[in-house]
Amino acid sequence: VEALLEQSSVDENLKKLVLGKAGGNPLFVEELTHSLLDTGAIGKSGGTYVLTKKISDIEVPDSLQAVIAARIDRLEETLKHVLQVASVIGREFAFRVLKEILKMKEELRQHLANLQGLEFVYEKTLFPELEYIFKHAMTQEVAYSNLLLQRRKDFHRLAAEAIEKLYAETLQEHLGPLAFHFYRAEAWEKAFKYLTAAGERARFAYAAREAIDYFDKAVEVSRKIPDAVSKEQLMQLYESRGRTWQVLMEVEKAADDFQNEITLLRELGDKKKEAQALINLANCYGTVGGLADIDKVREYFDKAHKLIKETGDAAGEVRYQIFVGSSMIASSGLIAEGEAHLQKAIDTCRKVGNKRGMGPAIGFLGLGHMFLGNFETGMKKVIESREIAREIGNHFLLVSSFHWSILGHAGLGEYDEAFKDLEDLLNGSNEIGSQHLIALVSNHYGWIYNELCNFKKAIVYDQNGVDISQRLEDWECEIFSLLNLVGDHISLGDYDKAQHYLDEVQKKRELKWYRTRQWRYGMHYSRYMSELSLLKGDYPKAMEFAEDTLAQGQHTAAKKYISMGFKLKGQVLTELERITEAAECFEKGMDLADQM
Repeated sequence: VEALLEQSSVDENLKKLVLGKAGGNPLFVEELTHSLLDTGAIGKSGGTYVLTKKISDIEVPDSLQAVIAARIDRLEETLKHVLQVASVIGREFAFRVLKEILKMKEELRQHLANLQGLEFVYEKTLFPELEYIFKHAMTQEVAYSNLLLQRRKDFHRLAAEAIEKLYAETLQEHLGPLAFHFYRAEAWEKAFKYLTAAGERARFAYAAREAIDYFDKAVEVSRKIPDAVSKEQLMQLYESRGRTWQVLMEVEKAADDFQNEITLLRELGDKKKEAQALINLANCYGTVGGLADIDKVREYFDKAHKLIKETGDAAGEVRYQIFVGSSMIASSGLIAEGEAHLQKAIDTCRKVGNKRGMGPAIGFLGLGHMFLGNFETGMKKVIESREIAREIGNHFLLVSSFHWSILGHAGLGEYDEAFKDLEDLLNGSNEIGSQHLIALVSNHYGWIYNELCNFKKAIVYDQNGVDISQRLEDWECEIFSLLNLVGDHISLGDYDKAQHYLDEVQKKRELKWYRTRQWRYGMHYSRYMSELSLLKGDYPKAMEFAEDTLAQGQHTAAKKYISMGFKLKGQVLTELERITEAAECFEKGMDLADQM
């Protein structure tokens, strides 16, 4: 209070009134003090600020909002009008936009100077243009809320029209404010135009959550003016929102949008775009979650390829090869077949200089090599993909490349580099706004700390991965984190807890979506079943799952798991005192480890 009152001393009764009413809220203290000054309820006497009225005669509003509203109501009408119109523009507002709306000349500067003196607003920037900001967000909110609804709409329309006029040469930089003001003005056709444009701008800047907000409002507006929005516009809107949901890994919502897009494309007879939409839809069903269905993945891919052949769409063929190849690697474990599809796409892209197609294809090819245990080759591919991502500005591909390279660095024992890439992956995930990727980061930290034998730290990250995944219903990350916890507790000798988490995984194995990543989960599951059975002395079961780990690894040609299968089999044979056979298994496992 003393700081607000020119560093002067303050009478105890005044202190009690202000602090008692404000309850320790600094903003309430500030606004209440200003309000008492405005009304003459306090004044200076001999260097000390004192109450000039009896406390019983002073009307003090009960809430901060009421104090601010009372201060605004006491303003001279012109000042109040300026403040309220400024509040419509936003917490921050450009002088020339306000001037254009109010049609004032130089007197506006004086009005704003007066509002500055009363500490409602202050200058924010002078260059490249003069801008002001409300001192407190709540002041702007109260000024805005006190406007009648129709007046708000009118001023929002005027604000939007002012921006269109004043920034005609740089409208792309003002799409968000234009969308906001036309939407609030209920000028629906203009609102739809700028909401979709702002959404696309945010999408390509990988501000995914912001893009979704714009697209959601655009869909809402399209339903208010069905005759003014064409099927082509609506189709593009559903595609853009669906692809944004994919970036956020919210595939159920993405699939709904692609289904709506396909319906419109069939009405329009656009078979080329329908094929692309079917590929996007297949990708949704290939992602672990409530939708996951490997049969539907094949169904939609087949339908898409039929349309691509029918239309002779060369670009569509490249997209098909990339999506099918990446799906085979990630979902089916058909790594050699997937790599063949990707290589075909890469060769075509190189011929025509299509880096947008080449970047992800090379990245997934690198991932395939990682799964096979060819870490050095895989890393070269991933780094090439990352360089292309930076060159073409594909932020999602860039972030994905850190996910892939973590596998490579850890496989090569380069843990310091793996941790650096984990930081980049976390930062990129936050920039995109994907909670699913953040859950994946926690999972990565967990298994890397396990490999470094810091099991207690691994448990913290793996449990966090489970918690986030369950909240998001991200079954893929949850099951990997649960499997990590099995390994953590085996390493700490807590076999009961390890068995508990393995039982949780067993429940997931019974669900339909498990098939979409069975080749990856299965090897981990069989490995831990073998290890636990061996520790419990159940050698027949330990051998069964050791051989299952080996068979699954050989099926996909994944050296890491073939090596692990031989190791497990050798351990069981050692316990059975079949030493010669055990030694052969260990030698085969070591040979593969050396190759990696």
